[in-house]
Amino acid sequence: MRRLILFFAVTICTAAVAAADQRMQGRPAQIISGNELLLITRDGSHHRILLLGVGIPQPRQKWSAAAGRHLRMLVMGKPVEFRYPPQRSSGRLAGRLLHAGRDINRRLLAAGLARFDPVPALSAEIADDYRAAEREARQRGAGIWRDNSAPPPRGVQGPSDMRQYSERRSPTH
Repeated sequence: MRRLILFFAVTICTAAVAAADQRMQGRPAQIISGNELLLITRDGSHHRILLLGVGIPQPRQKWSAAAGRHLRMLVMGKPVEFRYPPQRSSGRLAGRLLHAGRDINRRLLAAGLARFDPVPALSAEIADDYRAAEREARQRGAGIWRDNSAPPPRGVQGPSDMRQYSERRSPTH
């Protein structure tokens, strides 16, 4: 019986470690967009990283530059920690950026400079937190929610797709 309990304990711990995010620390060297930056780690390596769950307006769209400026103000030249899932299908580094323990992805959503972009790599707890940050920004009419210029969610190509998306999210449907 003890062996069985030990086996399950080791299995659970191994699964938890395997599912845990990888981490790297460094300083942003360049802000590429409102959700992408170049990170230089302590060992001097350069990594182009994407903030997971954060959909920003496309370049030249309203609020795009503001998202980039806000990200720059929050992290440029400051020590940050980047947490990302160990397995990446696209080969890109995408994850959560933290400065002084604060989630920068969430701060962009709370400022109303991004739309929450649900992705499977985010835990349910973090996804719920990001949804709440977006909802609060919407209620305040902050940033992209001020004048209804929010970028469409991933996969929405044109006005007809946006109508269908809006109808699915409507509380009356």
